[in-house]
Amino acid sequence: MLQVIDYSERAIAVIGTERGNQEQITAMKAMKGKYNPSLRCGKGWVFSKAKNGAEVAEWVLKYNAAHPDSAPVQPQTTAPVQPAPQQPQPQTIKQAPASVVIPMVDDADELEGAPF
Repeated sequence: MLQVIDYSERAIAVIGTERGNQEQITAMKAMKGKYNPSLRCGKGWVFSKAKNGAEVAEWVLKYNAAHPDSAPVQPQTTAPVQPAPQQPQPQTIKQAPASVVIPMVDDADELEGAPF
């Protein structure tokens, strides 16, 4: 049994497809689906909601009605990934390097007595 999942704001996913079922594969490709074995809800096909979400949902309903003997699919549930706790970074104070002052002169004669 196929199941339509509201996958994200812009996409739906169809899970429960049978490996090697040419009817399903042909239909999913015709509706411009992309197969993704790494979905959060399990292996399945991803579709744009805006472009063909209604068409896909309608096809899944018809397919499930025509194939009532297929086993229901339970979407994989994964716990939300928690970010690793951040270690406090030691505070380092950087001193600015001592500035060097270069006197500006107009004439090379003024440089003769300069301390540098």
